[in-house]
Amino acid sequence: MQERDAFAAVAALPGVTEAAASARAALDPLLLDRRLRSAGPQLAAEAAFRNAQASATLEGAEVPDDELRRGLLTSPLLRVAGGILELQRGLRTWQGQPTRQVWAALAATAGREYLVDELRGRPRSNGDELHDPLHLGLQRDAGEVGVRLALLAELLHQPTSAPALVVAALAHGELLALQPFAAGNGVVARAFSHLLLAQRGVDPDLLAMTDVGLASLGRATYVRAIQAYDSGRPEAVAAWCIHLASAFERGAVLARQTLDSLT
Repeated sequence: MQERDAFAAVAALPGVTEAAASARAALDPLLLDRRLRSAGPQLAAEAAFRNAQASATLEGAEVPDDELRRGLLTSPLLRVAGGILELQRGLRTWQGQPTRQVWAALAATAGREYLVDELRGRPRSNGDELHDPLHLGLQRDAGEVGVRLALLAELLHQPTSAPALVVAALAHGELLALQPFAAGNGVVARAFSHLLLAQRGVDPDLLAMTDVGLASLGRATYVRAIQAYDSGRPEAVAAWCIHLASAFERGAVLARQTLDSLT
């Protein structure tokens, strides 16, 4: 990602912009729905819960719905899921904050069950053990990770003609592939992509249940897609963006269905 408008270069790959447009079109009618005036907060709360539960499932921490809803965090897996839920519910507080500060804060929450306090939210060093629940096998030299993270942070603050969904997909992919923290990288990547879409006006109220969409497409498919993305091949990067757009579209449809059930 070193071109002047690297995000736009990816958006120009076959099928990427079209997938992003289709995904956004799935959510836009919901944002104009008058029922959100009364049911919006309830829908946002349900989206946070379902995204957290799905994100935990992708991390290998599948937990009972009722216990998580009641806050009965009586096992390590439930505590992992509870931490992810806390993170999802607090995403709004990080809008407009410096990118690196956001990454560190998300990682501090995501890594709480796995790391001692002094390691949580701190970039991984070469000697740190990496918690890799997806078994990606993508651990890199910490120096290389630092360089690419700095580039990503810089690119996110530059203007781009690329759709926000493409920007979010690429940020998600970089954070997941780089594994910059000792634990919680998948959680951080997914949560940060939600935050980007809120900040860029695609999903301002965090209603799309994108992580549910990802889980429904399959954990193994997610793993294969990010491993292929890491190769840097244009067709693999395009496929990753299309995969994320498909997950967002599924999450948008589910949000609309959930609003119908609430009203």
